[in-house]
Amino acid sequence: MTDMKQFTLFDFAMEDFDILAQLYGYSLCRDPLWHFFWEGKDTYIRVSYDHEEDLEAALQKYCPQQQYDVEPYEENIPITRMHLHSFIPMFHAFSELAMSTNEMDFMLVLERIFHCSLNNFRTLERVDKLADFAGNSYSAATYWESMVMSYIAHGRSFTIGISQK
Repeated sequence: MTDMKQFTLFDFAMEDFDILAQLYGYSLCRDPLWHFFWEGKDTYIRVSYDHEEDLEAALQKYCPQQQYDVEPYEENIPITRMHLHSFIPMFHAFSELAMSTNEMDFMLVLERIFHCSLNNFRTLERVDKLADFAGNSYSAATYWESMVMSYIAHGRSFTIGISQK
């Protein structure tokens, strides 16, 4: 089981994909659970404790002037913390895909991720209720997926504060 105490968080004020790609090639690719997030102007890289020194060496090599904070990883989102054993491999897979695909392909990857996730969540009863409106169950499923994606996108604007500005 994945435990959040297994990870160290490196927090940077960096948005440079080229540097991230160098860190990946030199160090991160050897950590089977590493992952990263771009949050505004910050980049968060989480690595397994046993890969901390690898990343430190890569940082010294590729961006010695870069300032960063290092701290234990503490998950603060309750649903993520509750299912961390499932989220960590997903975070890693998303990060690996981001490193190995171009932007257009990554958008196609996201579409597949949404579709597969919603496919597991969808029930025939929900889809059948839309079938009359959409014309058939396949169209209804597609319509339902687009409604859920819109709901998530709109809801996200509230959680990050866009709608409050």
